[in-house]
Amino acid sequence: MPIYIHQKIAAIFSSRKSSTVIAFNLLLLLFLGWIDWITGDYSLIIFYLIPISIASWVVSRRCGIMFCVLAVLVRIIADESSISVNSAHSTLHYWNELVEFLLLLLMSLLSSALKKSLESEKSQTS
Repeated sequence: MPIYIHQKIAAIFSSRKSSTVIAFNLLLLLFLGWIDWITGDYSLIIFYLIPISIASWVVSRRCGIMFCVLAVLVRIIADESSISVNSAHSTLHYWNELVEFLLLLLMSLLSSALKKSLESEKSQTS
């Protein structure tokens, strides 16, 4: 089932311009940030992998890294704007943000490396 979903998503976005994919991913990031802001303390980091993996698979590795940075910024903004004025985050909170960024970065790099390897394999068999 996951392979089928991946093939469908790749088919949808591979035929689009890079600017269209980037615009879609930016809107998706904003939507996720809004949902993150509404839910408050719940971590939705797994959903941020969707625009990051699409960007790194369809556009480029550099674009995927850019979306990692944007996703963490959106998460930080959503977290900071949803806390009350009297409460403050501990260093553990910022450590968690760093770990989330590293997770997103790792998944982005793996996604772009997988695509590069797949294209290399296809070109060798042709």
